[in-house]
Amino acid sequence: MIKYILPALVSLLVSTNCSALADHGENRDSDSGSVSEVAKEPSEHPHGRSRSSIHRRFDLACDEIHCGKINSAHKHLLALANKGHAKSQTLVGVMYRDGVGVEKDLGQAALWLEKAAEQGLREAENELGHLYLSTEASVHNPPKAEQWLTRAAEHGVVEAQRDLGLLYLRGDLVGVDHEKAVIWLRRAAAQGSEEAQKTLAELPGGEQLEDAAAKGQAALSQNGKDVSQGMNNIETSWEGFADLTKSMRSISKTDNQF
Repeated sequence: MIKYILPALVSLLVSTNCSALADHGENRDSDSGSVSEVAKEPSEHPHGRSRSSIHRRFDLACDEIHCGKINSAHKHLLALANKGHAKSQTLVGVMYRDGVGVEKDLGQAALWLEKAAEQGLREAENELGHLYLSTEASVHNPPKAEQWLTRAAEHGVVEAQRDLGLLYLRGDLVGVDHEKAVIWLRRAAAQGSEEAQKTLAELPGGEQLEDAAAKGQAALSQNGKDVSQGMNNIETSWEGFADLTKSMRSISKTDNQF
């Protein structure tokens, strides 16, 4: 019974929120921080008003994505991205990558995702790493893909851990590396990745690979490169990112006006 009720409740909440957006119109925009207000330094707002206004404007943009108001959302996100807001930079990058609300431009996608990834946002690191795996010549860059997927994997992103393991297993990055493959597949499997679990179970010479991976893992920890325990927690995860990207994917390009 619950599995039928919950989707209906979520749908009702989204519908209500979209109605509220339509009712408030531009009035809510002024409550969410104008470009000039967002641009102000925190020192100009001693009680944290600047930070709060940025968050309000970002929340507004997210609501608009879920309600299909992608062009307005892009306007808000781009303004925030230009001020260094990492989550806005990530969403702007995804919009350019997928051609949602804007013309598709993988160069711009890489630019914005890298700005966010350089701030340590693990979702941006993951999206950027996968973007560099693209077969499009303008962004195809296996060494950078390895760099950013490794960063995301170290920060606990299970998708990056799984895919990095598979890439090392197939030699699609910088050659086959079974030790690294097993290390990352084991981490992904520990987080519940069924594909990683299945791949590990089917690997030939499993015991030897496990021993090699254990030694490799010990070396990583000794060198201080194993940061996943410190980073893989609720404070570094972006709750709602998956839903935002899902909403953007559901928006038909024919509904966008460029």
